[in-house]
This record gives sequence, structure tokens and C-alpha cells, in this order.
Amino acid sequence: MLVIALCGFSVVITLALWLVSRRVSDSAALATMARLIGGEVDHGAARATGQLAGRRVTIENLTNETTHWTEVTVEVGGALDLEVRTRSDRAPTSDAEIDLGDPAFRDRYIVEGAPSAQVRAVLTADARARLLAIAPIHVRLRGGELHLISPRLVRDDDDATALVGLTAALLAGVGTAGDVDPVRADAERARLSEVRSARDGRTKVAALIVLGTIAAIAVAIIVALLRRHGPPPP
Repeated sequence: MLVIALCGFSVVITLALWLVSRRVSDSAALATMARLIGGEVDHGAARATGQLAGRRVTIENLTNETTHWTEVTVEVGGALDLEVRTRSDRAPTSDAEIDLGDPAFRDRYIVEGAPSAQVRAVLTADARARLLAIAPIHVRLRGGELHLISPRLVRDDDDATALVGLTAALLAGVGTAGDVDPVRADAERARLSEVRSARDGRTKVAALIVLGTIAAIAVAIIVALLRRHGPPPP
């Protein structure tokens, strides 16, 4: 019994030390990013705030019931709509995809947005190379806010530096994105909205099918149990 107790105690101590080391690593990476954006860290909120290219930047370590991630938010203004997401077997393509003429980048990411001329101005060769180096990263620019979402917490200095560098590269493109043909821009926005609406509709239908299937299975199980055991006594 003593051996079992000692083993259990050792496991608990090892787990506690591992959790502490992870929290220290998270805080160190956040402090690195705060330094790079000339800001400060709120360790209680796991948040760093500062500026890049004269724009307010917020970097947060976030969590929910199932996952942890790091997210950068920058207020950029303007009407540019941009999304860069990883290509996967579940989402291999998009009817509104913009081809940037970069095969290596296209193999890894799907790009949607409008106006397309401004999308190309933001996703420069430097920005694309940084995205590939730090992949996977989800980039979304809507309503004047730029979001960079890492699906895992940024925990070391190299990744922290890379994420801030990518943010700066994207902001440089936003700052140089010039005027576009308003007629073409409106047409591209309408097409993008149509594609997204259709995709959202398919997602909702798929979710309803899954729920319906689960409900049908549950009913079938209940019916089978009732037939086997008979109805409950009055």
C-alpha cells in the first residue's frame, strides 16, 4: 500500500510541476509579444495590449471547454473583407477562392475576400511566406477588425516573434491597399456573400441531419427496450 501511495503522490507532483511549467511558458511568450508591440501584459486576463503601425493590438490566450488558443485582434477600419483558412479534406476548396499565383500557399490555405485587388495587396509574398512558416493560422478581417487565430497556445519565443511579425506584415499590406473599381468591388462582395450564405445553409442542413439521425437511433433503442422488458407497471 505504501508503494502505491508513493507512486500516486509522485504522479500528482509530476502533473502539478508540468502544469506550472506550462503556465510559466504561456506567460513568457505573452510577455515577449507584449514587448514586441510596445505594450504590457495583464497576466490575470492572459492578455497583452500595445500598438503596431500606429494601430491598437490585443493578444489573448483564450480557452473554452475543449480547447485553448491564441488570438490577435487589431482595429484597422475600412471595408476590406478577407479570410484565410487552412485547406483540409473536409473543406478542400471554395467557390469564392482567390488564386494568388502561389502554388505552395494554395496547397495549404484557402483565400476568400473582396475586393480581390486589396486582398492581393495585403497577402504579399512576405505575408504568405510568414503564414506558411507559422501554419496553421486562421486570418479574418471583417467589420474593420483583423483577427489572427492560432489553434493552439503560442508558448515559445520563436512562435511569439513569428506571430507578431506576421501581424505586422499584414498591417503593412492593409496600409498600402489602394483604391479599387467600385463596380467590380460591389460585384465581388455580392458573390462572396452568396457563397457564404450557401455554405452556411449546407452546414445547417448537415447539422439537422445529424440531430435527426441521433434522435431516430435514440427512439429505436427506447422501442427495443420497451419490447424486451414490457411497459412499466402502473
